[in-house]
Amino acid sequence: MSQLQYAFRITHIDNIPDVLVHGICRPNSPNANPCYIPIGEQSLIETRQTLPIPGTDKTIGDFTPFYFGPRQPMLYSIQHGYSDTIRREAGEIVYCVVRLRALLDGHYTGWFTDGHARAATTRFFPLEQIGEADQLVRYEDVFRQQWGSDADPTGEWRRLKQAELLIAEDVAQHDVAGFVVGGESARDRLISFGTAPERVVCRPDYYF
Repeated sequence: MSQLQYAFRITHIDNIPDVLVHGICRPNSPNANPCYIPIGEQSLIETRQTLPIPGTDKTIGDFTPFYFGPRQPMLYSIQHGYSDTIRREAGEIVYCVVRLRALLDGHYTGWFTDGHARAATTRFFPLEQIGEADQLVRYEDVFRQQWGSDADPTGEWRRLKQAELLIAEDVAQHDVAGFVVGGESARDRLISFGTAPERVVCRPDYYF
């Protein structure tokens, strides 16, 4: 069995009611949430709008990004309010989880990478190769717990940790396998939104 089976996208908990109806929408989607609450680093979001995907006329910002593992450097920045992010508590942040197999079966298109998408040494692969993800993206890299400069002064672990999945289409709500939250209060809120209890998992270890 493949070690890499899921992809994760973090979002503000108040965006979940819309996800339950429309799925995970790209920013320019006709179904995009007009009240969407962003949680990422704004300057990075803007930079990605101009970064090309090699060999195409598309930019990284044309796609909805997911990660292959939890506890990403971006989450660390969000929970600590670094750079130009707004500091958010763990209870405000939810992981939306999709099965990689569902993306292939659902005829989605896009790309995935073996590291942070804006790094010069990162390689891009078409989504059709996601079945080869275990050979191209290592489980131990994306689930690595220690990736800071003290552990790896070269920054290579940090780059590999941030391997991305970039999806061109809206991800339908029925292809969202479930949600991960940091505690019971967040779980109770998702259930109050109409999420089936069995679709919500508490994993405090997925947060900082």
